[in-house]
Amino acid sequence: MDHLFGMGPFGPNQVQPVAIGIANLLAGLDESTGTSAIFWGTGDPDTVQQLGFRTSGQWRDYRVSRPKPSGTSHRLLPALRYFLDGRDAKNRPSANQTALTQSIYVFALWDVIDDYDDVNEFCRGVVGAIDSGGRRDLRLIFVGIGAGFPQRNQGQIQALAALCSRMANPPILSVVANDISRVETSLRNALWASIAVAKTGTVLDATRTEVRRFDTGVPGAFEFFLPSRSRSFWLNIDGRYIRYDLTT
Repeated sequence: MDHLFGMGPFGPNQVQPVAIGIANLLAGLDESTGTSAIFWGTGDPDTVQQLGFRTSGQWRDYRVSRPKPSGTSHRLLPALRYFLDGRDAKNRPSANQTALTQSIYVFALWDVIDDYDDVNEFCRGVVGAIDSGGRRDLRLIFVGIGAGFPQRNQGQIQALAALCSRMANPPILSVVANDISRVETSLRNALWASIAVAKTGTVLDATRTEVRRFDTGVPGAFEFFLPSRSRSFWLNIDGRYIRYDLTT
């Protein structure tokens, strides 16, 4: 990935705006804590390189240069275990315990996942544990970056998300951002669509006819359809009615 870090005659550092945008977004969800970041797939593909724990304001000025040493393998499982299980590739406790308190984990990918079968098995276990109540709820988001993101890898991360497609609040999401300038926006939309902001809710048209119902959590972003002549609609959020007027 040297060319993506702007090494030599390769142009600007493309990783910098993506990494800082993601870190800022996650850290901004809770200004009192912040977020941790790592490089994965480094010189030793079984290890991760810590970039530290910072608030959104601290991430804005952070300079993202390439990992040292650079890696030649895109092995994702060590990074997943580092955050979700607090273990390194040799099953030892990871050094950065701060990361373990967070509940949203985002992994940016520019290439294929070399250890996809292992990652798939691990994610299956995460989904099963959440579904049975053995693991707390979390969001695990895989973001494919850039116009050159392989079609094969799009299928990989979509298959991971499909492991929990029948769950009301799926813990695994996949996002493909072909334009690197749209990574933060695409991720923000996916986050809002996956985070419940109320326990129950319904959308009703102007005549109080139900349009859409949420019985197991109202997401922060969702779609619904109204008749073309509608001028208003209602939201019933946890028993409280709110009217919204539409403008043409």
